[in-house]
Amino acid sequence: MKPWQPLRDELAAWRRAGHSATLWWRNDGVGAPEPALERLLALAQAHSVPLALAVIPARASRELRGLMPSYPRFHLLQHGIEHKNRAPPPNAPLELGGPGAPQSLLIGLAGAHARLQALGSRRTLPVLVPPWDRLDARMVDLLAQLGYRGLS
Repeated sequence: MKPWQPLRDELAAWRRAGHSATLWWRNDGVGAPEPALERLLALAQAHSVPLALAVIPARASRELRGLMPSYPRFHLLQHGIEHKNRAPPPNAPLELGGPGAPQSLLIGLAGAHARLQALGSRRTLPVLVPPWDRLDARMVDLLAQLGYRGLS
């Protein structure tokens, strides 16, 4: 089977049912412009595809803001705080959770979100992208209190 065949089959089933899917690309771990990111931005723009950049706030450079006028179809999503593993060994990597109260993580998330807002307030969406796609279940209900509206 071809690697993209399951997606093609699913989209065909949606079309037969009279539905269409809205797709977007997500690039994780962004901190600063680099050639691969700029190629992705150009490709997304050339094909009119929306792009979400999951930006690590602690590594976010001001140079990202400089890309915004040239590439109007991308948005910033928050990729954790520092992309730092806080899980004790031998557990799987986890930045947003672990033992202890989640309040310090909430404070960290709020500060990290403010950093992204400073880069591009109109481009920053209230969406959290947990590093390693893992999030302590206790955090989920608390995210809305901070203004997050999505979890990717």
